Amino acid sequence: MKNNSMKWLMFFCFWITMCPFCFSKELEREYISIDERYAIEMVRIPAGTFESSVSFLRKLPPEEVRLTKDFYIGAYEITQGQWLAIMKEWPIDEYLSDDFRAPQYELDGELYAAPATEIGIGDDYPVFSVLFDDVATFCNLLSVRNGLKPCYSWDENGYVVWDETADGFRLPTCAEWEYAAGCGTCKTRYYWGDEMDLRYAHSYMDIEPRTSPHLIRVGQKLPNNWGLYDMAGNVCEWCWDPNSGKRGDVLRDGVYIDPKGDKNTADMKFRALMDLYGGIHRGRVGWNRVDINFWEQGFRIARTVH
Repeated sequence: MKNNSMKWLMFFCFWITMCPFCFSKELEREYISIDERYAIEMVRIPAGTFESSVSFLRKLPPEEVRLTKDFYIGAYEITQGQWLAIMKEWPIDEYLSDDFRAPQYELDGELYAAPATEIGIGDDYPVFSVLFDDVATFCNLLSVRNGLKPCYSWDENGYVVWDETADGFRLPTCAEWEYAAGCGTCKTRYYWGDEMDLRYAHSYMDIEPRTSPHLIRVGQKLPNNWGLYDMAGNVCEWCWDPNSGKRGDVLRDGVYIDPKGDKNTADMKFRALMDLYGGIHRGRVGWNRVDINFWEQGFRIARTVH
């Protein structure tokens, strides 16, 4: 009996050691002050290796990705209140005046462009329809406000350049986003399991009847095991991955190390689980020109732990 008990104890200890992310765990948090009204909650994500099924050609097998540095990522998407506290303006009606950028749905047999009030307006709603360059400016201003070195600058062609030595705020890479959404070693279709569960997820594509597309206030759904909210739905989120159809050039022993795409930032990736039934690893990965702001595009911030 004693031998059996020892075997079970050894097996349990081995299993815990080999599966560090299988349980919900309380990770370190930090709170970034904006002003007396607003702060941004961030969660420290441990470095690690995972299998990424988000290939840009879609038919490729999963690729092994290694993130070598811990990083912080926002527990929530950046809200309209937080955006206005930093940027001071958000001309959303002007942005949506172009039907190409506005959400549309059929009403009485005709296409109807939804105004901002039908999408979701309020201090606690995620900011949306934001340009990539404006997001980079937001990150820089927040960095300066908190005594950190800004991550972004602009080259002679007007493209955004990331200084990876800077300790300021930035966008997560696509790999960091997927890793954080899946809590490191997620093998299931979604980070909560294999079946759709709208307690965790929100997508205007999955609301019946499909009348007006809309967003919800941040943090209304259940978080993943690392305490991150709205990783399954709400806005699409800008990420730092210049669009090239590849992860990047850093490949070691068949493992991508800290992939970031290529150097051309004319087009950038975004991540989302708006098409919810594709699952966390096959969720929507798209790209967009940095000078176009579609209505569903928002973001959350990240910061490298140096």
